[in-house]
Amino acid sequence: MGSLKTALVPEAVYESSAKEDFFKLSHTLAANERIEASYSNKLGAYLLFAIDNNVYRDLIYSQSRKVLHADMPWLEALLLQHKNSEDTFIHIDISGRSIAVAAYRNGGLLLYNTFACETPEDKLYYTMFVSEQLRINPHRDYYFLSGQVMRTDPTHTLFARYIKELQLQPRPHTFNYSLPMQEIPEHLYFKAFCTPICEL
Repeated sequence: MGSLKTALVPEAVYESSAKEDFFKLSHTLAANERIEASYSNKLGAYLLFAIDNNVYRDLIYSQSRKVLHADMPWLEALLLQHKNSEDTFIHIDISGRSIAVAAYRNGGLLLYNTFACETPEDKLYYTMFVSEQLRINPHRDYYFLSGQVMRTDPTHTLFARYIKELQLQPRPHTFNYSLPMQEIPEHLYFKAFCTPICEL
């Protein structure tokens, strides 16, 4: 399950009774939405997210399990990938009307956020805004694109103009995949490739 309305709260300050208060620091909850929380031991944090009540009910009915936000395995798999690196990496997962941005430095998660944006210019703007705030250098540090983007897209072309170390996100090297999975474009379904971490 994915949702644009998210908030990552460190375990040290999180209280389940106050999850709505944490969430409302960044987002407005619609009348038909509820707040769910996914805990990550690897990140030491709770990912709060809004979900439509009807969608939540259908998911619980169909799988009888806790609903997990799609960004949680993405963030955990990237953390596992960078745990022994002192370099700085920024990952941008692109969907039609939004991006999710995760920055890692010295083996730890530095920032996670989502932004509503439709045009290539807006996607680049938010990426550069995050870079400036965190002092990430687009001429030196590593940037990875995943999701709904191709090398021939205006988004990729625009990003490549301003970012020197730009790459399409390869599959996580941590997991082994069968041959049919290896033929799927890696960056297009990168979040799906991260889901095995949920079983660890």
